[in-house]
Amino acid sequence: MFSLDVNIQLNMTSHVPGGSDNLGRYLQPDDVDSYDSLTLGDDDITSCVRDCVAGEARVCYYHFVFEEYQVLNTACGNCPDNITDCFLPHCVTANGYPRAILTANRQIPGPGIQVCLRDRIVVDVTNAMPDRETTVHWHGIFMRGQPYMDGVPYVTQCSILEGQTFRYDFYANNAGTFLWHSHDGFQKMDGLAGNLVVRLAKSLDPNSHLYDYDLPSHVILIVDWYYMQFGNDVPGFQAHDRTQGADSFLIGGRGRNKKSSKGKKSPLSVYRVSRGKRYRFRIIGGLCSEFPIRIKFEGHKMLLIATDGNPVKPLMVDTVVLEAGMRVDVVLDASQLVSSYWIRVQGLAHCAFLDVQQLAVLQYEGTTEAEPSTLPIKLPYLPQNKVFIPHGNHNHPFHLHGYSFALIEMGVLKNGSTMESVVEELKTRNFSQSKFPPLLDTIGIPNQGYAVIRFKADNPGKCQE
Repeated sequence: MFSLDVNIQLNMTSHVPGGSDNLGRYLQPDDVDSYDSLTLGDDDITSCVRDCVAGEARVCYYHFVFEEYQVLNTACGNCPDNITDCFLPHCVTANGYPRAILTANRQIPGPGIQVCLRDRIVVDVTNAMPDRETTVHWHGIFMRGQPYMDGVPYVTQCSILEGQTFRYDFYANNAGTFLWHSHDGFQKMDGLAGNLVVRLAKSLDPNSHLYDYDLPSHVILIVDWYYMQFGNDVPGFQAHDRTQGADSFLIGGRGRNKKSSKGKKSPLSVYRVSRGKRYRFRIIGGLCSEFPIRIKFEGHKMLLIATDGNPVKPLMVDTVVLEAGMRVDVVLDASQLVSSYWIRVQGLAHCAFLDVQQLAVLQYEGTTEAEPSTLPIKLPYLPQNKVFIPHGNHNHPFHLHGYSFALIEMGVLKNGSTMESVVEELKTRNFSQSKFPPLLDTIGIPNQGYAVIRFKADNPGKCQE
């Protein structure tokens, strides 16, 4: 066990990361998101990927190098014609369409961070991107008592300039499913994002009896993806592509595209299960565009148990809809025939008209099918007013740093109404009360609309919305 009584200091340096302060011995591997067990590091007291024990805390050190890179780079050999080459170190396949990208440690997604509640997380971020500055936001972490580690440029810190290394040093003081991402310009949309999971001891998780396994490899990061660096596509073109709707999606950093021959053969992400077991899947909407997505495991229902890192009263669903920054935790009962099944991600609203979608594979142990033998089932069209408030063209994602909140009301301003008149009308209403209100930190506010949220302002510091 490691003491939590440690002074945390800002550190913009040119030092060797993890060097003189002996943090190097706590360096975590870059591939924890591929682990199929929480017990792989049980014999290593420095491993942060583990079964959590109440009251135990460890030091978890990471070193991220941000740099410019390429999809299907020279590290990929003959990928995808030789499919095994696609899994070589530092080979980034994305959706199989060659383009310039930004990476952390030459991988997409960037290295995952999977720790336990109260662990100390130390991340040295080295900016090796020419003529770019950057910061990192730890989306969903409250940073209670440590607002200067939140990663918002010119609000909580100065940007990390080319050639500099900045040390983020904070405690995982709230549990749940989160993500980290660059908070500078469009860098997140070009590849600078990764998983961030803070687990509880099972004895402290009110829904732990509903699942058998919570595996590191069952964290699914979904991002919107484009055929060019996103900064070149803003604010759109006159003759075509006038909106910022995604060209594609990546599921766990992989996917396929219809635009190139190599893209049709690019490998998909595979999530493995054993029949008769129940698995917790942590699904992260690492999106940036204004259009939500729908996720479905074909042949399976999902039991929703958490939203934005907060436990909820379990609810059985067929699909889930996520907007930028939202996360859900679901339990999948692997009770179907031993086979492979499609995992579908479908873009909604404008993206639905363009048929923007992506696939991954749910694979049962013992199947001989690498992928399902049948074509994906076409999901029914979801009317826009089932996703957006009527009369709204596009939602705008709203994320509150440092807090979770209860959503009290959401709507669209009517003709002649103002926010002042809406507030006065709300004061006259009697709201129903719940002992277990679902808590969020991210919502989609409808165009020309509003949302009323409630939270207790008990986390001092400069926060960003």
